[in-house]
Amino acid sequence: MKAIKAGLALGAAMFLCATAEAKPPTAFVQCDGYARPKPGSNNLVKGKALTRSWGFAAISSFNPRGRLPGAAGVTACRTALADPLTAETGWIRRVTLNQALALHHLEAREPEAALAALDSAAAAAAGNSTDIFYRRSTGVSLDILRAIALMRLGRGEEGLAAARLAAAARPWSARVQMLALGMLGIDGGHPDEELAVAERLSALDPDYSETIASLYLRSGRYAEAWALLSKQREAQAPGPEAAAMFRYERDLGKGLVAAFAAARAGDADGSKALIESLRADAKAATAELGKMKLGLAGAEDSAGVEAQMMKPIDRWVPVIESAGLVAAGDAAAAQEKLVSVTDWPATTLLAQLTGDIRAKLPPEARKGMVAIEPAELRAKLNGDRNARLDRLASPELFSLLPEPEDEDKLNGFSGQWGLGLKPTGFKDKLLDSGATRIEFAGTVSSPLAVEEMTLLRAARLALESGRKAFVIEKRDDYSRHSQMTMNGVPTGPQTLAGYMTRIEVRFVDDLAKPGAIDAAAVDRALGPLYAGSARTERSGKEG
Repeated sequence: MKAIKAGLALGAAMFLCATAEAKPPTAFVQCDGYARPKPGSNNLVKGKALTRSWGFAAISSFNPRGRLPGAAGVTACRTALADPLTAETGWIRRVTLNQALALHHLEAREPEAALAALDSAAAAAAGNSTDIFYRRSTGVSLDILRAIALMRLGRGEEGLAAARLAAAARPWSARVQMLALGMLGIDGGHPDEELAVAERLSALDPDYSETIASLYLRSGRYAEAWALLSKQREAQAPGPEAAAMFRYERDLGKGLVAAFAAARAGDADGSKALIESLRADAKAATAELGKMKLGLAGAEDSAGVEAQMMKPIDRWVPVIESAGLVAAGDAAAAQEKLVSVTDWPATTLLAQLTGDIRAKLPPEARKGMVAIEPAELRAKLNGDRNARLDRLASPELFSLLPEPEDEDKLNGFSGQWGLGLKPTGFKDKLLDSGATRIEFAGTVSSPLAVEEMTLLRAARLALESGRKAFVIEKRDDYSRHSQMTMNGVPTGPQTLAGYMTRIEVRFVDDLAKPGAIDAAAVDRALGPLYAGSARTERSGKEG
């Protein structure tokens, strides 16, 4: 998933003005990120009742940066689990320690040990595992980790079954859907299911529309891929002339794939226009670099710099032109275009293209690269299966897994308010573009709960306006931090103080519109969890 924006460190936590002396993390923090427990206490968040009721900036015991990875994390977890305090603390803490132990085992490529730790976590939860908040948070995390461990052991279908349980338990969470999509792609073989999850993910976060376009291309739905990528490029605001290098780096990879999609869809003019635009950006970036005094070797050779800028484009052009020839029905010419060069882009799209050319030519006419089996080429380009599992079980996974949730660990579903610098709740504003900006900020709610409460607010606004659905056009997720200050000068470490999700939406009537999210379905699923009778909804209108 895209990195969560670590913004909104809005200054001092309330009433804090002295420098705090940092203490070395305990084995508990090094294991699961939470502080050393107190007997009989779950001790996952301090002061949660106060923060939920009054909106103060949370003083959290959660320190994810204190965790140790891999084997070192395993050692820390075993130390924490052996501590007598662990037996005296609440059950959820024994669950989180064993969950963290499983994750560290996965980081260390020890899937059997990870499964044993997950079994211990499930045993610690016992009858509490039927609680809906547990099932949707820690239960989902355990399912995701179990899926990865099973896949690591070559038990792919069992792993996918666990991944499906996680995705079904949290269908409105972009993070969970992203992880499920990643696991579906490990072994392949489920293209329709993969596409369905990708479409849901893209609806929740439009930044993932490229993922759908890639799946459309893989499944031969070229016109849909080109339409999606074309729309995305049109919606992207052009940067100023002074940002030519930024524009070049931002648009190059996406633009080349879009040009390929246009060619495969038979839109030769659209493909050509994109290539010309990318070449223009490369020239502008070269000129911009020439004006900078960077002192780099060869920087004064503008022709050489421009050639380097053009090289990725030149590598793609024969493939794009070959795709256009296939779309025009000339497989023989498409083959000649490919075998006329020896430097191709490393992409599975090339494997698929060669497969299509191969299918359209008689065996005696096939030559050169077309003789390579697409599956063989795809395997070489993607790397081995374990490498992809390593990427899935990277340290970032910890930040994506659902945190433990319960009904008391929720900010109220209400209009944004609160004392201090970090108000909680939602607010919304009608923009000049006609879209509505909605955000929800929480101090004790998990990031997944925050994103879902943002969606719930959008759903209720849609229903209040008489519309059936809403389409998310833009989304950003943030973590929020507090920091002690003395006379306005930051002192000591930052403290995690909550999360915020901000979206821009349009309300629509057509449930079949691409990206449309059924407002009534969201309200039915999330309303009882976050806006029950005990929680009074207040206006969050922004002036």
